Amino acid sequence: MSLRPTPSELGDSQLSTEDCEVLHAKAGSTEAFTPLMRRHYDDVLGVATRHAPTAHLGEDIASEAFTFAWQNFERFTLGGDFGAWVRTIAWQLARARRNREESRRCQIERYAEHCQLVHSPEALDRTRQRTAAVLDVLATVHPERQKLVLLCDYDGLTYEEAAADLGRSAAWVRTTLHRTRREIRAASSQHPAL
Repeated sequence: MSLRPTPSELGDSQLSTEDCEVLHAKAGSTEAFTPLMRRHYDDVLGVATRHAPTAHLGEDIASEAFTFAWQNFERFTLGGDFGAWVRTIAWQLARARRNREESRRCQIERYAEHCQLVHSPEALDRTRQRTAAVLDVLATVHPERQKLVLLCDYDGLTYEEAAADLGRSAAWVRTTLHRTRREIRAASSQHPAL
C-alpha cells in the first residue's frame, strides 16, 4: 500500500506547476505536455548529443526521448523528477544507437577485410598459383587415381559410391585413396608454391 496520495486526493493547489502539467499530461493533454517538453528540451538535447554516436543525431534522439515519454507516461510516477526521467530515456536511446552503429561499423570492417583478402589482386594471384600447383601435383598421379581423388575429396562421394562409379570394390577405393593422398602430400611438400 502506497503512502503517496493519489492525484484525486490532491488538490491542484498542493501540486507544483510541473506536477500539475504532469498530471494533466498523464490524462492525455498535449497542451500540458508541451511546456514540460520546452522546459527540459535543452537538457535532454545536451545528454542526447553527448552520448550519441555522432553529434548531429542529438536532435533526433531528443525527439525520440520525448515521444517515448509521451507514449509511456503511465510509467512515470507523479512527484518524480520528469526532467531526470526524460534525460535517462535520452541516454538509453543514445547508448542503443551508439551500440548499433558500433556493431554496424564492425560488420563493415569485417566485410572490407574479407573483400581485401578474397578480391585483392595479390590474393587472387596466390589462389591461382596454389590451384596451378595442386593441378601440377595431381597430374603426377595415375588418371584413375586422379578421378578417385576428385570423386571422394572434391565431389564428396562415399567409398561405396566411388567404387560403383569406377567399377572397383569399396576396399580397393579405401586403400588406393589412402595411398594416393599420402603420395600427393609428399609431392606437395616438395612443390615451391604449396
